[in-house]
Amino acid sequence: DSLVSPGCIVSGSRVHRSVLAPSVRCHSWSEVEESVLGDSCDIGRRAKIRRAILDKFVTVDPGARIGYDLEHDLARGLTVTPEGIVAVPKGTHIKA
Repeated sequence: DSLVSPGCIVSGSRVHRSVLAPSVRCHSWSEVEESVLGDSCDIGRRAKIRRAILDKFVTVDPGARIGYDLEHDLARGLTVTPEGIVAVPKGTHIKA
């Protein structure tokens, strides 16, 4: 139920109803749900992403969460639509 482009590495992680662009890396125990990940995104171990759009070259630290606490996402400068979709700009580093 996901579209995974060539060059992606999904190693021991769960990807559900999502689109992964080329060269995305999802490390062990990470979860990506209902999201779109741009080129060369790196999702750390145990990170969780839900209902988000990540532009290219976004790095998510191990254990970080996007889309679970929308107020926290707004506080760190991310855009949240009225429907609850989180947009992460190009090259952003999301810390845990």
